[in-house]
Amino acid sequence: MGAGWCVSASAMPLRHAEAAWIANDRVKQEGENGVRNKIKPQVGSLVALLNGRYRLSKRETQALLAEAFGVEISVGTVVALTAQVSRALQSAYHEVQAVVAQSAHANLDETSWKERGARRWLWVAVTTCATLFYLALSRAGREVAQVVGQAYTGIVGSDRYAAYRQFGVAQRHLCWAHLKRDLIACSERSGEAGAWGKRALDGVAHLFALWQ
Repeated sequence: MGAGWCVSASAMPLRHAEAAWIANDRVKQEGENGVRNKIKPQVGSLVALLNGRYRLSKRETQALLAEAFGVEISVGTVVALTAQVSRALQSAYHEVQAVVAQSAHANLDETSWKERGARRWLWVAVTTCATLFYLALSRAGREVAQVVGQAYTGIVGSDRYAAYRQFGVAQRHLCWAHLKRDLIACSERSGEAGAWGKRALDGVAHLFALWQ
Protein backbone atom coordinates (compact mmCIF):
# COMPACT_ATOMS: atom_id res chain seq x y z
CA MET A 1 0.00 0.00 0.00
CA GLY A 2 2.58 2.49 -1.09
CA ALA A 3 0.60 4.93 -3.24
CA GLY A 4 -0.41 8.27 -1.76
CA TRP A 5 -3.58 10.28 -2.06
CA CYS A 6 -4.90 11.07 -5.54
CA VAL A 7 -6.88 14.31 -5.14
CA SER A 8 -8.03 17.02 -7.51
CA ALA A 9 -6.33 20.40 -7.72
CA SER A 10 -9.29 22.02 -5.97
CA ALA A 11 -8.31 20.39 -2.62
CA MET A 12 -11.75 18.88 -2.06
CA PRO A 13 -12.68 17.48 1.39
CA LEU A 14 -11.28 14.11 2.41
CA ARG A 15 -14.53 12.25 1.77
CA HIS A 16 -14.18 13.12 -1.94
CA ALA A 17 -10.56 11.99 -2.16
CA GLU A 18 -9.53 8.61 -3.48
CA ALA A 19 -6.34 6.63 -3.10
CA ALA A 20 -5.10 5.57 -6.53
CA TRP A 21 -4.78 1.93 -5.52
CA ILE A 22 -8.26 1.71 -4.01
CA ALA A 23 -10.34 3.92 -6.29
CA ASN A 24 -11.91 0.88 -7.94
CA ASP A 25 -12.49 -1.35 -4.94
CA ARG A 26 -13.86 -4.32 -6.87
CA VAL A 27 -12.55 -6.35 -9.77
CA LYS A 28 -14.50 -8.72 -11.97
CA GLN A 29 -13.52 -12.36 -11.77
CA GLU A 30 -14.71 -15.09 -14.08
CA GLY A 31 -15.69 -18.44 -12.62
CA GLU A 32 -17.95 -21.40 -13.20
CA ASN A 33 -20.97 -19.30 -12.29
CA GLY A 34 -20.08 -16.46 -14.63
CA VAL A 35 -18.64 -13.05 -13.85
CA ARG A 36 -18.80 -11.90 -10.22
CA ASN A 37 -17.37 -9.01 -8.22
CA LYS A 38 -14.41 -9.64 -5.97
CA ILE A 39 -13.02 -7.09 -3.51
CA LYS A 40 -9.44 -6.09 -4.22
CA PRO A 41 -6.74 -7.50 -1.90
CA GLN A 42 -5.68 -3.93 -1.08
CA VAL A 43 -9.10 -3.27 0.43
CA GLY A 44 -8.86 -6.39 2.58
CA SER A 45 -5.39 -5.39 3.76
CA LEU A 46 -6.61 -1.92 4.71
CA VAL A 47 -9.61 -3.36 6.56
CA ALA A 48 -7.34 -5.65 8.59
CA LEU A 49 -4.95 -2.78 9.33
CA LEU A 50 -7.69 -0.45 10.53
CA ASN A 51 -9.49 -3.11 12.53
CA GLY A 52 -6.45 -4.88 13.97
CA ARG A 53 -3.56 -2.44 14.21
CA TYR A 54 -5.48 0.81 14.73
CA ARG A 55 -8.22 -0.79 16.83
CA LEU A 56 -11.18 0.67 14.95
CA SER A 57 -14.44 -1.14 15.50
CA LYS A 58 -16.10 -2.98 12.63
CA ARG A 59 -18.58 -0.14 12.10
CA GLU A 60 -15.86 2.52 12.38
CA THR A 61 -13.83 0.67 9.74
CA GLN A 62 -16.90 0.47 7.51
CA ALA A 63 -17.59 4.20 7.96
CA LEU A 64 -13.99 5.27 7.29
CA LEU A 65 -13.82 3.29 4.05
CA ALA A 66 -17.06 4.86 2.86
CA GLU A 67 -16.21 8.44 3.84
CA ALA A 68 -12.51 8.53 2.93
CA PHE A 69 -12.40 6.20 -0.07
CA GLY A 70 -15.97 5.83 -1.28
CA VAL A 71 -15.78 2.07 -0.67
CA GLU A 72 -19.15 0.71 0.41
CA ILE A 73 -19.00 -2.65 2.20
CA SER A 74 -21.09 -4.24 4.95
CA VAL A 75 -20.00 -4.92 8.52
CA GLY A 76 -20.19 -8.62 7.69
CA THR A 77 -17.71 -8.08 4.87
CA VAL A 78 -15.37 -6.29 7.30
CA VAL A 79 -15.48 -9.38 9.53
CA ALA A 80 -14.92 -11.73 6.59
CA LEU A 81 -12.00 -9.71 5.19
CA THR A 82 -10.30 -9.52 8.59
CA ALA A 83 -10.56 -13.29 8.98
CA GLN A 84 -9.27 -13.79 5.45
CA VAL A 85 -6.18 -11.66 6.07
CA SER A 86 -5.60 -13.44 9.39
CA ARG A 87 -5.57 -16.81 7.62
CA ALA A 88 -3.23 -15.47 4.94
CA LEU A 89 -0.75 -14.33 7.61
CA GLN A 90 -0.65 -17.62 9.53
CA SER A 91 2.35 -19.04 7.69
CA ALA A 92 4.31 -15.80 8.14
CA TYR A 93 3.39 -15.78 11.84
CA HIS A 94 4.72 -19.32 12.29
CA GLU A 95 7.94 -18.30 10.53
CA VAL A 96 8.40 -15.46 13.02
CA GLN A 97 7.69 -17.90 15.88
CA ALA A 98 10.49 -20.14 14.61
CA VAL A 99 12.94 -17.22 14.36
CA VAL A 100 12.16 -16.13 17.93
CA ALA A 101 12.48 -19.68 19.28
CA GLN A 102 15.96 -20.00 17.74
CA SER A 103 17.21 -16.58 18.81
CA ALA A 104 20.10 -16.18 21.24
CA HIS A 105 18.30 -13.47 23.20
CA ALA A 106 14.67 -12.39 23.58
CA ASN A 107 13.13 -9.56 25.56
CA LEU A 108 9.70 -10.55 26.88
CA ASP A 109 6.82 -8.51 28.24
CA GLU A 110 3.05 -8.56 28.56
CA THR A 111 0.29 -6.00 29.00
CA SER A 112 -3.47 -5.98 29.40
CA TRP A 113 -5.58 -5.74 26.23
CA LYS A 114 -9.28 -5.32 25.54
CA GLU A 115 -10.85 -7.61 22.94
CA ARG A 116 -14.61 -7.32 22.37
CA GLY A 117 -14.95 -5.76 25.80
CA ALA A 118 -13.19 -8.65 27.55
CA ARG A 119 -9.79 -8.49 29.20
CA ARG A 120 -6.98 -10.26 27.37
CA TRP A 121 -3.19 -10.21 27.60
CA LEU A 122 -0.88 -9.14 24.81
CA TRP A 123 2.51 -10.85 25.05
CA VAL A 124 5.55 -9.78 23.05
CA ALA A 125 8.97 -11.24 22.31
CA VAL A 126 11.54 -8.87 20.81
CA THR A 127 14.71 -10.26 19.24
CA THR A 128 17.40 -8.82 16.99
CA CYS A 129 15.68 -10.14 13.86
CA ALA A 130 11.99 -10.39 14.72
CA THR A 131 9.20 -9.23 17.01
CA LEU A 132 6.30 -11.53 17.86
CA PHE A 133 2.96 -10.53 19.39
CA TYR A 134 0.66 -13.11 20.95
CA LEU A 135 -2.84 -12.39 22.29
CA ALA A 136 -3.75 -14.72 25.16
CA LEU A 137 -6.64 -15.28 27.53
CA SER A 138 -4.41 -15.16 30.58
CA ARG A 139 -1.19 -13.84 32.07
CA ALA A 140 -0.15 -17.27 33.34
CA GLY A 141 3.38 -18.58 32.94
CA ARG A 142 2.24 -21.26 30.49
CA GLU A 143 1.69 -18.55 27.88
CA VAL A 144 5.43 -17.83 27.71
CA ALA A 145 5.94 -20.98 25.63
CA GLN A 146 3.68 -19.51 22.95
CA VAL A 147 6.14 -16.69 22.29
CA VAL A 148 9.55 -18.36 22.72
CA GLY A 149 8.76 -22.06 22.33
CA GLN A 150 8.56 -24.97 24.77
CA ALA A 151 12.29 -25.33 25.45
CA TYR A 152 13.86 -21.94 24.87
CA THR A 153 17.61 -21.99 25.53
CA GLY A 154 18.49 -18.36 24.84
CA ILE A 155 18.83 -15.48 27.28
CA VAL A 156 15.55 -13.91 28.42
CA GLY A 157 15.29 -10.23 29.26
CA SER A 158 12.26 -9.42 31.41
CA ASP A 159 10.89 -7.68 34.44
CA ARG A 160 10.46 -9.55 37.73
CA TYR A 161 6.99 -10.91 37.01
CA ALA A 162 6.60 -14.45 38.36
CA ALA A 163 5.84 -15.96 34.93
CA TYR A 164 9.49 -15.54 33.96
CA ARG A 165 10.89 -17.38 36.98
CA GLN A 166 10.70 -20.59 34.96
CA PHE A 167 14.02 -19.47 33.46
CA GLY A 168 17.08 -20.02 35.63
CA VAL A 169 19.25 -17.21 36.96
CA ALA A 170 21.95 -17.88 34.36
CA GLN A 171 19.37 -17.63 31.57
CA ARG A 172 17.56 -14.51 32.70
CA HIS A 173 18.48 -10.83 32.57
CA LEU A 174 16.35 -8.40 34.55
CA CYS A 175 15.13 -5.23 32.88
CA TRP A 176 17.51 -2.32 33.56
CA ALA A 177 14.67 0.21 33.38
CA HIS A 178 12.92 -1.50 36.31
CA LEU A 179 16.14 -1.81 38.29
CA LYS A 180 17.02 1.82 37.67
CA ARG A 181 13.57 2.90 38.83
CA ASP A 182 14.11 1.05 42.12
CA LEU A 183 17.56 2.62 42.52
CA ILE A 184 16.09 6.09 41.95
CA ALA A 185 13.56 5.43 44.71
CA CYS A 186 16.39 4.28 46.97
CA SER A 187 18.51 7.35 46.17
CA GLU A 188 15.68 9.62 47.31
CA ARG A 189 15.83 8.22 50.82
CA SER A 190 17.79 9.85 53.59
CA GLY A 191 20.90 8.51 55.27
CA GLU A 192 23.08 5.65 54.11
CA ALA A 193 20.34 4.08 51.96
CA GLY A 194 20.05 7.26 49.89
CA ALA A 195 23.82 7.56 49.55
CA TRP A 196 24.06 3.93 48.40
CA GLY A 197 21.29 4.53 45.85
CA LYS A 198 23.16 7.51 44.39
CA ARG A 199 26.37 5.49 44.09
CA ALA A 200 24.46 2.69 42.40
CA LEU A 201 22.96 5.12 39.88
CA ASP A 202 26.44 6.45 39.12
CA GLY A 203 27.50 2.88 38.43
CA VAL A 204 24.55 2.34 36.09
CA ALA A 205 25.36 5.54 34.19
CA HIS A 206 28.99 4.48 33.83
CA LEU A 207 28.00 1.01 32.65
CA PHE A 208 25.72 2.33 29.91
CA ALA A 209 28.31 4.91 28.85
CA LEU A 210 30.76 2.06 28.25
CA TRP A 211 28.14 0.01 26.42
CA GLN A 212 27.16 2.84 24.08
